[in-house]
Amino acid sequence: MANRKWRTKLKLILTETGVEIPIPSGSDLGISQSLSVLSQAGSGRRSVNGVRISRKNTLFQKYISNISGNDNLPIALAGLWPEDLVTVHSVAILPQRPSTSTQTTLIRPPVSDSVYAVDENGNLVTVSVSGSVVTHSSSVKTIFFRPILNCAIVSLDTDRDDDSANVSWSLNLEEV
Repeated sequence: MANRKWRTKLKLILTETGVEIPIPSGSDLGISQSLSVLSQAGSGRRSVNGVRISRKNTLFQKYISNISGNDNLPIALAGLWPEDLVTVHSVAILPQRPSTSTQTTLIRPPVSDSVYAVDENGNLVTVSVSGSVVTHSSSVKTIFFRPILNCAIVSLDTDRDDDSANVSWSLNLEEV
């Protein structure tokens, strides 16, 4: 949708229908997103000798996300229910270490035009992006990008203060 009338970089798409959830002007200020790691991604134990034993499970290396906003209007939450699937073009930024070669595959697909990299002094370094593969020089120390996440809605809330006409809303999501 090239003619979007709203300002946020957040984009939510219903996976089943491909329809974008509107985030119109008046509901797009104060949007924030947090990403945390699903706790089942790994656990550690100690042997009888005190040695730490890692029990990572790559199948569970998923994100939990909370997206919230605070403005005059809510986003179009009516008709969304727990376990509905949404594709999230995040506003949160993930930093990733580059691989030892000059090509790094990002851990999630990036939002278009969201990838950038810095050297050890924090200076921007030019990179080339093709899908999830970033081609970069050996001076790159960190690659930053906004991930595209396929998530299930866990819960959603909206709250309106009648006196201030202020509306807050939130979506709690888990990556599928």
